[in-house]
Amino acid sequence: MRVGIIGTSWGRMHIGGFRAAGAEIVALCGHDADRTRRVAAQEGVPIATSDVPAMCREVELVVVASPDVHHAQHVGIALDAGCSVLCEKPLAGTEAEAEAMAARVREATRPAFVSFPYRMLPPLVELEQWLGDRPVRQVVATVRNGFAAGGAGSSADFGGLSHVVDAALWLAGDGPAWVQASLTGHPAHSASLHVGTTSGAVLTITGVVGTAQNRTAPPAPALKGTPVFEVDPRWPATPADWTWGQVIGIFADSSGHVWT
Repeated sequence: MRVGIIGTSWGRMHIGGFRAAGAEIVALCGHDADRTRRVAAQEGVPIATSDVPAMCREVELVVVASPDVHHAQHVGIALDAGCSVLCEKPLAGTEAEAEAMAARVREATRPAFVSFPYRMLPPLVELEQWLGDRPVRQVVATVRNGFAAGGAGSSADFGGLSHVVDAALWLAGDGPAWVQASLTGHPAHSASLHVGTTSGAVLTITGVVGTAQNRTAPPAPALKGTPVFEVDPRWPATPADWTWGQVIGIFADSSGHVWT
C-alpha cells in the first residue's frame, strides 16, 4: 500500500508503524517546504510537497496529522481523491464540523479511521480478554503526561486524554450516555471527566498534563494529586463548625452565601 502523510510533526510518528506493517511511505506533505524536504530526506521518503491534492493523487491511503483546524479540509481532499484516510484526533474544532466529516465519510467509497492505538497495547488487550463477558460497572483512570502544547493552535485533545476515554469505553463495551467534565488551572493543567454509559457504568478519568512552558520544569506542588485551591480573602469566613469534604465546584453570591 502506498501511503502519504500530511504533517511533519505528529505525522512523522506514523512512518515507522506503517513501514513495519509492510506499507510504502511515498510522500510527506507539510506547509513549510524547507522543513518538509528536510524531514523527508531524513526519513527516506521520496516525495516532499506542500500540495495536498497533488500528494493524494500519488497514494492509496492518507494520514492526516496536520493541525486540528485543517483536519476537515484535508480529510475532504483525500476522500475526493479516492483515498482511504487515517485521521488524528480530535477530528475538528467543533461538534458540528466533526458531524459533517462523519457524514462525508459515510458517503465515501473508501474507509476512514481515527487513530486510537491504546486498544492494541498488550496490558489493555490482556485486561479486555480477562474481562470477557463480565459487566463493567466502574472504570477509574489517572493519567499524567507532558503531551500538551501551549500557545495558539494547541490541540483540543487535552494531553492525549481522548486515548484514555476511548480505551475505557472499549473496556466497558459501551457508548457514552452523559458526560460531566471540568478543567483546573490558568492555563488549564488538569482535567476531570465523569462519563456515564448506556448500561449504567461510570468512568472516572483524571488527567494532568504539562504545557510548553513547564515541560522541562519540575512539577509544581499543586500538581501532585488533588488540585490546591486558594480562597479569596474577600469571601466571607467559613463557620468554625463546618467540615469540608470533596468539592466539585464552589460559588459565592453577592449576599455572601457559599454554594458547593
